[in-house]
Amino acid sequence: MNKLTAPKNALKDFSDPRFLSDRFNPGSWIDRKQINTSSSVLISGKYERSEPVTGGIHSENVHFFDLCLAQRPENSKGHLVEFFREPQPLGEVIFVPAGARYIGGGGPGKQHNMFLFLHAGKLQEDDPQLADVLSRPGCEEFMDLRSDRIRFLLTQICRELYNPGFASDLMIEGLSTTLLAETARLLQQIGPVRTKGGLAPVNLRRIQDRITMDGARPPTLDELAQLCNLSRRQLMRGFRESTGRTVGEFIKNTLLEKAQVMLRTTDKPIGIIAEELGFTNASSFSTVFRRLTGESPRDFRSRQIICGWASRN
Repeated sequence: MNKLTAPKNALKDFSDPRFLSDRFNPGSWIDRKQINTSSSVLISGKYERSEPVTGGIHSENVHFFDLCLAQRPENSKGHLVEFFREPQPLGEVIFVPAGARYIGGGGPGKQHNMFLFLHAGKLQEDDPQLADVLSRPGCEEFMDLRSDRIRFLLTQICRELYNPGFASDLMIEGLSTTLLAETARLLQQIGPVRTKGGLAPVNLRRIQDRITMDGARPPTLDELAQLCNLSRRQLMRGFRESTGRTVGEFIKNTLLEKAQVMLRTTDKPIGIIAEELGFTNASSFSTVFRRLTGESPRDFRSRQIICGWASRN
């Protein structure tokens, strides 16, 4: 078996992102780009595997993100070894927090990924509470970190690598800090996944997938309960136990976050966004959006454009 890291270094702790990234070898590189900043290393490129590969990564002081820019090979799986015995299917975004031990692998084929190594020490000093959230890795979602915001931030970081501009290092540092904050927010929203009386991780994933389904109306409690093969009472009690929130709050906040990302990052008409989020029309979407944020979708989008212009000038 080939190794993602040299066998003697597998799961060994490397404190410096540069030292760790130098020994990171996911396959035979076809092309590779890299940027080092004061607290991070960003690597992207295409590589090929001629046979199934497995390997590991671990650092007490480095967070690791993996963004797949093309489809992952068949049977790509991984897990945090202290928390889950069985490997989980790998999604578009993988997150391995500092201190966690990760083992993963997949079949042969070509891949195109971006890998981000972030030093955790500065964050610990600047925001100990945020760092504490990221240091609790008992979460299966790390193998498939689903968030439009996180994917958008990683894409923006990748863009700085392929199209560097003035102050690219500073831009990567800023985006990386925001990325960690958004990741912590998502983990707080997901909440603990293995608490007594809580929902099984597979049911939490089913609920999240259903809520974020493009073009589908917001689900009812009865629909989600049937999806999880539970009664309404079991669903509501288990969901609150697992996440600390009600199902209704989770649905509203998830749709709101998706709406804000679409308004901020696309030029789609508000009516199209409303349709993709499952609303019957733009008016009903605007009413709900205003009730939750205090402003209309149009005003929110205009404010984002103004703020973006101000930040560039």
